[in-house]
Parts: sequence; structure tokens; C-alpha cells
Amino acid sequence: MRVFPILTYTPNPGRAGNIACTTQAANLAELANHPESYLRVVKPQLIREELKPGSDEFNEASVQNFRELIEKGALQKNGAAFWYYRQITPEGRQFEGWITGIAELDYENGMIKKHENTIRDKESRLSRHIGELQSVAEPVLLAGSLPEELAVMAEAIKDRKPDVTFNDPLKREHSLWAIRDEAFQLKIQKTFDAIPALYIADGHHRIAATCLHIRNSRLDPLKNGVMALVMDKKDLNIKSFHRIIHVQAPAWKLEETCRIMGWSVLKLSGREKETKKDGLMAISKEGTFQISPGKPAVFLDVAASLDVARLENEIFPSLFGIENSRIDSRISFLRGDTPNEILFQMLDDGKTGWIFTLPACSMDQVEKVADEGLVMPPKSTWVEPKLMTGMLIMRFMESGKS
Repeated sequence: MRVFPILTYTPNPGRAGNIACTTQAANLAELANHPESYLRVVKPQLIREELKPGSDEFNEASVQNFRELIEKGALQKNGAAFWYYRQITPEGRQFEGWITGIAELDYENGMIKKHENTIRDKESRLSRHIGELQSVAEPVLLAGSLPEELAVMAEAIKDRKPDVTFNDPLKREHSLWAIRDEAFQLKIQKTFDAIPALYIADGHHRIAATCLHIRNSRLDPLKNGVMALVMDKKDLNIKSFHRIIHVQAPAWKLEETCRIMGWSVLKLSGREKETKKDGLMAISKEGTFQISPGKPAVFLDVAASLDVARLENEIFPSLFGIENSRIDSRISFLRGDTPNEILFQMLDDGKTGWIFTLPACSMDQVEKVADEGLVMPPKSTWVEPKLMTGMLIMRFMESGKS
């Protein structure tokens, strides 16, 4: 895996908490009102409602807001460096990894493996936005089996004070250490050279759009590439996505469909306080049902054999008429750690007809799908850590260092 130190902007010390942003926060519009929030760059429509993402006016506003952050000294320019990153959640969970540039050619050559398709229009829109800003403000998340030597090097780096540290609105602590020593950088590069492949855990559209910009701009594909947080796969936290169905269907039809397809179905008594970690559940106003796919009638590849794929391919077409979850407005998605109380309230309020909760896919399953060149259904995994935008902003490099 060919990695390189990246040119960056970072928030000025003491101001990172105002600048770096997360789109997971509930009060985005309020956060965007802060004059130094990076939300003004990535989502300028939060402060100017008439702006349409992808439009000339949208991109012009993004560029203007980005320049203002630089001109007022909110962002500082850094030379080429590798970075080490640590996130600590309010619950005490720690996520750590290396932020590095990875050559665009390694993506084109299939060394960075994907398990989801991207939407061409979204990819093109993001690529244009990246081109206007000439930067990328959030790392993609890559994972794999990392050499033990990287863990040893990380401990030496963390012995010193972080270059950037701050807390975000979700009360997570973020720390960044810059690695500027050229001998240490060379050691990092040689260690990464031994990694045959990495897997996209989060950021399929961002990585595709970045590489599209590099190709269209004819930048050096070895000196330019993707800014990535690279973590050992065992350190990720993978959760499921619930399927929210916005049409009604009687419970008897669920039971009949399951029997026809060879699935088992069991109605549970009362409302479950927690969803089953290792099972599939269907919830409506009529009750909670534990369902499980039976032996498939035909051979299924590793992607089609996933519970989420079988649910969408075998149950949803007959029960709801939903053939393609990528484009059907009758289905939406909700992160799998949403409390059951909220799910039941959605049903009681009439906001949804059925909710299907699924067990989380494992990183091993993600790898098997990617290795076969296959794709998973949309929203199959919710992967943590979730990263901040504007915490580290990669600039592109024509040649040399600047």
C-alpha cells in the first residue's frame, strides 16, 4: 500500500472545537451559525436556504466561506506530514489510527477494496466540490489487518503532547499528533508497503469523488490520493441499520410470506425492550415477530446470503412491493443503536408501517464481499468511529512539497 505524508490545514489551537464539525449533531443549523464552523463550507445551505447542493452558487459560497476561515487565521497551513489520531467517546471507548495519503493508483488497481456501489451523480457532484475547494476535509475510513509494528510506533508517538486536541458537541475527545520527522515517515511508508489491501469501512462516495477529481485534473496519481484514517479491523465498532417501511401490511401477510419463502416466524409476547443481537425482528402495531431465513432454494453468493440481502430479496418484494431499496422512497434507514422506545413511538405516531431490525454484519463479512468484487445492499453497516469534518483538511500536491 503506497502511502505518503499529506499537505494540510488544521484548526488553530484553541479554536478546533468551533471549526471541526459533525453532521451527526442534532442542532446543525445552530452550530452553523458560529462564524468559524466548517459546516459553512460543506453545508452552506444551513445559513442560506436558497442554495442547492451542486449548484454554482452553492460551490461559490463554499469557496468563499473556506477562504474566510483561512484569511481570519482560523485555519493554519501545514507542511507534509503523517498524522496519528485518537477519539475517546463519553463511554470511554477509544478509536485510534493513522491518517495518511494513499496513492490514487492503489484505488484504481483494486488494493483499496469496496463493498458498496456509488451513485454516479453524487460522485460527480462531490468531485466538483472538491475541485472548487482544492481540498478534502474528512478522511475516509479504511480497515484491515495491520502490522504489529505500527502499534509499537503509535505508542512512541503518543508519548508527547498532541498537536491538536478538542471536544465536539457529542462530548467526544479528539487528538491529533503530526509526524514530520522524515526518518519516521520513511519507516511508516515501508511498514505500509507490506499491506496488500485495505477495505473501505466508511466513505465510498468520498473516495470515488476524490479519485475522480485527481484523474480529471491530471494530478500525479502517486503524489495525490485519498486522505484516509487507517485502523486495524478489530478496533472498529460495527452496528446494523434498521429498515423503516413507510407502507402498511397486515401481520398475517408477513407470516404467510415467511412460510412461502421457507422462513421461520415467531410472534413474541409484548414489546421487546431490546432487539435480538443475533436475530432479525419485524415490528408493527400488531406485534413483534422474530423471523429467520431458511435454507435457500438456489445457490447464493456471499453477498446475497447476508440476512439483510435475503430480507430485501425474498420478503420485501412480496410483502411490500419493494424491489430495489436503493431507489424506493417507501423504505428508509435508521442506525441500529436507536433505542426501541423510539422505534415504538414511530409506529404509534403513524410515521411508519413496519420496522425491521437486523444483526450487525462483521468486518470479515465485509471483506469477503469485497474480495469477491460484490456489493452489499445500501446501508448494511454503521461503522464507528465517525470522524469530524474540518479537523484535518488535505490539500492536493502537484509536485514536491509546499
